[in-house]
Amino acid sequence: MSFRTSPRFLPIAVALLLGVTGLSAQGTFVIPAGFGAIDGAGTSFPFGNTNDHIWQWHYDASEFINAGINFPIAITNVAVRADSPTATVPAFNFPSVEIELIEASTNWANGTHNTTFAANILTSSIVRTAAPWVGGPVPPSGGATAPFIPIGFDAGASFIFDPTAGNDFIIQVRKCGTIASWGVTMDGANLANATRYGHSSSCTATVSTFSNPTFCPIAELTWQPVVLAPDDIQVQDVTAPVTGVNACTPLSVFEIVTATLRNAGANPIVGGTQIPVSYTIDGGVNVTSEIFTPAVTLNPGDTASFSFATGANMSTPGIYTVAVTASWGLDGNPMNDSRSVTVESIGGVTINSFPWTENFDGF
Repeated sequence: MSFRTSPRFLPIAVALLLGVTGLSAQGTFVIPAGFGAIDGAGTSFPFGNTNDHIWQWHYDASEFINAGINFPIAITNVAVRADSPTATVPAFNFPSVEIELIEASTNWANGTHNTTFAANILTSSIVRTAAPWVGGPVPPSGGATAPFIPIGFDAGASFIFDPTAGNDFIIQVRKCGTIASWGVTMDGANLANATRYGHSSSCTATVSTFSNPTFCPIAELTWQPVVLAPDDIQVQDVTAPVTGVNACTPLSVFEIVTATLRNAGANPIVGGTQIPVSYTIDGGVNVTSEIFTPAVTLNPGDTASFSFATGANMSTPGIYTVAVTASWGLDGNPMNDSRSVTVESIGGVTINSFPWTENFDGF
């Protein structure tokens, strides 16, 4: 078992934030701040370009504070827009778009953003697993800016971010297999408290090859204030198994199932606490149940990675849905107790006898 922790602590007093004057149950916030009604500068990366891409859009925490968001929020959607209010975004179908939201371990302002993508992550969650993004056409707005186009999260997915912790915010976008683009540029901001680092020809790259020190796409975040349950364990991500890298690497009879668990409550989870966790394959009746026991205390916001001792048999080619569930008796928020991931065991034809021939007609 491995742990990744965050120093932040979200107090029970967060509940009092609901009484702040003018605070609604759900709102939207344009980042960088101040560009809600101001047109920016265009970029073709990533949605105006057919190459595979991976990007980290890195925004300073002060963007939230200056907009009056000085409390923890749950981010439930991200939207982007075309550069020009007179532009029409044609109907589009991106085969694979993944969104990961990140509490940064680096700071854009002092130049510490790392060219290695993973090195910028303090805590994170994939809120949109790789899937098609289909939309449009989006007509001109008739206003000062183009309309925002929501990208969409997985059902029930959100990311809790507390700007008062002082850590920056990153939107990581991974776009793969594109065959057609928007055909217009996407809106971004120059001289903002933000930057972007990315790779403009690969969606699996681990290191960026392109950056703009003071330019970043303009995004609209949908959010709501967080009211923390005293005790809450969240299944944040299912990180394993993953689809094989090519047709010659099928999954095995013993695939390790790994999940990231997060203390989403207001109280620490004391080391040694026993929390039942389980997983199922394709919603089947066979449930694998084990106990997650953190070796150290998980303060609010801390995460830990748990791997089941019992593996999953995915040796037969096909698509599998792995669902991980936490069933802690003290948990006060059942809405985030489960998370699932879809993986594919590709594989080829097993050769059991020789001589063997292949005519490639059905390959």
